[in-house]
Amino acid sequence: MAASDYTTEDAFVNHVTMPPKPHQNSQRTTPKPQTCPNKSSPPPPAPQSPSPHPHPPPPLALPPPP
Repeated sequence: MAASDYTTEDAFVNHVTMPPKPHQNSQRTTPKPQTCPNKSSPPPPAPQSPSPHPHPPPPLALPPPP
């Protein structure tokens, strides 16, 4: 029983820890990040929007006066 349990556990853990881990990690890293950023679209653009917004306003407001 010990040998059977060890072999089954070792194979199960190895199979679920090696193939599924890297496989799901790679697939999860692509579809998960895309789904996360997609749903997080408002947050990322918000911080990036303020950066480019304040940048263009200063140069546009500076050129008009001179």
